[in-house]
This record gives sequence, structure tokens and C-alpha cells, in this order.
Amino acid sequence: MNKTLPSLLPILFILLIATKVTAQSPFKLESIDPIEKKFSKEKLDSLGLFLEQAGSSSVMILVDGKIVYQWGNTNEKLLVHSIRKALLNSLYGIYINNGTIDTTWTLKDLGVKDISPELSPLEKSATIADLLKSRSGVYHNAAAVSEGMIKNRPERGLHKPNEFYYYNNWDFNTLGYILEKCSGETIYDLFYKHIAQPLEMAYDNKYKTVTDPHESWEIPDVDGFYQYETSKSRFPAYHFRLSARDLALYGQLYLNKGKWGDQQIVPNTG
Repeated sequence: MNKTLPSLLPILFILLIATKVTAQSPFKLESIDPIEKKFSKEKLDSLGLFLEQAGSSSVMILVDGKIVYQWGNTNEKLLVHSIRKALLNSLYGIYINNGTIDTTWTLKDLGVKDISPELSPLEKSATIADLLKSRSGVYHNAAAVSEGMIKNRPERGLHKPNEFYYYNNWDFNTLGYILEKCSGETIYDLFYKHIAQPLEMAYDNKYKTVTDPHESWEIPDVDGFYQYETSKSRFPAYHFRLSARDLALYGQLYLNKGKWGDQQIVPNTG
């Protein structure tokens, strides 16, 4: 079995786009005087002014697991956009490590199919490892793609799997589908069980499905939601809404090399 360690991506300084919900994380983070950690009060005051002018929503800075600075409502749940891919990465590390998933499996092995124009035999030869590295060579349309992604997307069939890097929502959306298929649980249930509960996040595991949203649609007031765009792909984007505080806990987990207290939550195979 090919075990792929999730990238250790410390997320300790968090700027997010506001929506609505506020909930206090049960886990208590200790605050310390930033001066003790060599932070300048004047510089932090300047940072606060910058954040206000920039239209930011919340920021939390941890040093050695303790709060040295926070700004805004750090308990407010916000759409975390592509941080969802780091969350998925953690879950893959767990299910690769326990033998549920083998990163050498191909799309053909897994029976992965998408809407017309269908995947070619070459595209179906892409492995889970290729998708995790954004090197699948599959340039099918996908849910929740940005204009920049569309502009830079190669033509179908231009590159073989593992030949070319392209930051591709099709890969990540399909990885979500594969994880759910192999585990038998939703990505939200998996995150709740393996990450949110052990870290005592404010994540309540309330999620819903949004299908073919209009341009003026509002982000649902939940912890996560599937975004289907049925004219583009059968695989939804899986969005998360988390607070800066909960993301700080997640970042600390990675700085701890996947360990929380005496529990190894995310495998450390490095």
C-alpha cells in the first residue's frame, strides 16, 4: 500500500469572509501577554487597523498553543473556501493509514464515472495519489470552479496522469466522493468524528445540500454543505464553515504532528 502523508499545513493566522453563525468552541485556549513572546503592542495595534480597513472578519494568532492576538469575532463560523482541501487531506491520511484506501487505486478500479463528455480510458488510469497531488490529467468541468481555474484549465486529453500540475476542483470534489464511497460515511460525519470532536471544536455537524445555486444565492447557515452543479459534473463541492478559533485548533494539531494530548489523530509517518 502506498501511504501518502497529508501535508502539514499550519493554519494559525486566519483571515476569512463573514457570514453569520457564532458558537463558542468548548476547548479552552489560554491567552498570554504578546510581549512575553516578543510581539510589539504597537505593531499589533497597526495590524488591527489594517484588518479593519481591509474588511477582514477575524484573526487569531497562536504561539506555542496559546493566544497572543485575536481580532474580530473569532467564534463566528465562516466559509473557509479551499481550506476544505486541507481538511480532506487529513481524513485521507487517516483512511490510508488504517488500510481503507490505497492511493494506487485508479478511477477505473473505483468505478468513477462522470457526466458527458465521459472520462476517457486514459483519464480513468489516474490514481488517487494523482488526484491528491492535483496531477490527475482529468480536465472535466466541475462544481465551484473559479473563472481563473476555467481560464487556465488545459484541454481534455492534453496531459497524461501525473504529468502536469493543475489546481483542479474536479480532483478535490472527486476525492470527496471516493472517501465517502470507501468509508461508507459522509465527509462531514468523518470530520466530526475524527477531527472536530477530539479537538472540541464548535462544529455541530449540521450540513445540507444545495443544487444548482443561482448567482444571488445565500450561503446556508450550517457547518457544511454540498454544492451540486448538475450541468457540470455529478460530483459536488463539499464546503465547510468554521470559526477562526476552530481553525487555530486545527493548525495546532498539525504543528503537533497530528497528535492531540495523548491521541494520535492524524497519522505522523514522516
